[in-house]
Amino acid sequence: MDPSGIGTSVPPAGPDHGWAYPGTVTFASPIDAFLSDDHAPADVTVVATVEAGAYAAVVANSQTWSQPEAIVCERTDDGWEVISEGSGLTRWTLTDEDPDRGVLFCWGPADSGAQAYDIQFRSRTFRVPIQNGHFAWLLPDVDEQAFDDPADFTAIF
Repeated sequence: MDPSGIGTSVPPAGPDHGWAYPGTVTFASPIDAFLSDDHAPADVTVVATVEAGAYAAVVANSQTWSQPEAIVCERTDDGWEVISEGSGLTRWTLTDEDPDRGVLFCWGPADSGAQAYDIQFRSRTFRVPIQNGHFAWLLPDVDEQAFDDPADFTAIF
């Protein structure tokens, strides 16, 4: 993913409809998908992005929102499609590839001064960098039970 949009404020652009209609419009990048939505205000700022395989997520914030919002996208032959959106910190999204598998996405504000998190999940450890005071972690091809499975977050200073 091209991180050039991280931490920048870019006015929305693109079609008259955006990710309010998941799966019907494709975009050049996940950041373009977020910024192209009609409800994204002019001051929206991308605070974190993550990509894993054919999936990516973008977390952005605006002074007019009570908390950041996020989208999860899937790369297709035509570009990036939004498959999930909202403000929840953790979500599991069903994918078309398998009716019992999906994408687990988690994001949140980082501890002050943290450079990264080590996330231990299902006997694996993932090093997740901090971007603009936030972390974003995405794990494709997991069952829906993953949403309820414990994960340990250790801040790296």
